[in-house]
Amino acid sequence: MTEYSGGANDSLEVSPDVTTTYTLTATGPGGSSNAEVTVTFGAPAPPPAGAVTVLSISYSWSGGRDGYRHLEAEVLVVDAATLAPAAGIAVAATLTRVEDNAGSWNFGGTTGGDGTIVFKLIGAGNAAGNCYDLNVTAITGADWVQPEPVAETLDDACRS
Repeated sequence: MTEYSGGANDSLEVSPDVTTTYTLTATGPGGSSNAEVTVTFGAPAPPPAGAVTVLSISYSWSGGRDGYRHLEAEVLVVDAATLAPAAGIAVAATLTRVEDNAGSWNFGGTTGGDGTIVFKLIGAGNAAGNCYDLNVTAITGADWVQPEPVAETLDDACRS
């Protein structure tokens, strides 16, 4: 048993590795009083029912002519508890060219029945080595459990 003694305005920070019950005793001119507090350690609380999260962001290059390519960024939104595709969810995102913050484009739309939405930048990557970030900035239509990080830069988003 560890004891701590302090004044009326003192505090003690605890960080147990397991669920721990502490007994608090206050002593003053009127006598003593005891209370117990339990600090629970364990898995985080499950997400609220119906909450959604961004499960993945993937990139692909397609089409184009004269050295220009189109960049497609696909966002998959799922139920945070079951990982089932979340249809009908409004997604807002910003696509940014990484090099020298050389441009950004805002997109918005609604996920389909498979929980995905594809944002397409026509004529992107007209130079080898151009890389892009897609940052999901808002989700509406359900509670959003925001993972860290939401923005992803992948090798797939860099034109070779």
